Amino acid sequence: MTESLAALPGHLYSHGSAIMATLQQVAGAFGTAVFVTVASLGTTQASGAPDAAGLHTAFIVAGVLGVLVFVMALFVRRPKAAPQAVTEGGAA
Repeated sequence: MTESLAALPGHLYSHGSAIMATLQQVAGAFGTAVFVTVASLGTTQASGAPDAAGLHTAFIVAGVLGVLVFVMALFVRRPKAAPQAVTEGGAA
């Protein structure tokens, strides 16, 4: 969140913060729905209610996704800052 908000000018921080909070809530709800679906699909019961096998499958999927996201995060780079112009007095 810090990196995302740092890219915004000061007068847009409140809007950026509101958007980030909304995205966190939506992503959390979506993730919960996905893992409950995976747990239901991975169950051994005919009723479709998650059991230990389904929960095990959901945790495996969550672990694999976590590792993939971690590896992808290692490749995120901060853009290089533009060089500053030097004035006549030698100060930037």
